[in-house]
Amino acid sequence: MTSSSSFVFAFALLVASLIPSGRASAQCYQPDGLDGLPCTTALSTLPAFPPALLPAQSICWDGCVLAGQGCGVVSLSAPTQLQCAEYEVALKNEDCNSNLQLFGNLHLDYTRTWREIVGTGSEKQVWRFVVKADLQRGNTNFGCNVPNCLGTHPTAFYYGYLD
Repeated sequence: MTSSSSFVFAFALLVASLIPSGRASAQCYQPDGLDGLPCTTALSTLPAFPPALLPAQSICWDGCVLAGQGCGVVSLSAPTQLQCAEYEVALKNEDCNSNLQLFGNLHLDYTRTWREIVGTGSEKQVWRFVVKADLQRGNTNFGCNVPNCLGTHPTAFYYGYLD
């Protein structure tokens, strides 16, 4: 597999690592304000989400064989609201030596919220966003091969969910 595969895996780790990073479970459940009548103006009332600094890992695959891996850090800015339920977050992925590997903006579309019971029996509120992003490579050599089709393009497209 190639460096684009390591980007995909790092991005998947990023999204997975954000799932437990919700607001404290002791807080009151907050409605999102999107429960109005059909065809009426919707005004979301989402909380102010903080920036995040998360551990990451890059993995290179070559024909289903692990070809290398390295540690890293992913930083996410606090979301900026663009429209009713549309947000933007700056993403920066660096290796453990602070070399930039991947960067760009995540475009978040709020979809829904729900409550979950965590291991301690307390509740936490989950906020779900659909994520789309065109991310650029930094100047760091990953040690993974870059596919020929990707070498001519400045960005790679990613999509997924962020909880």
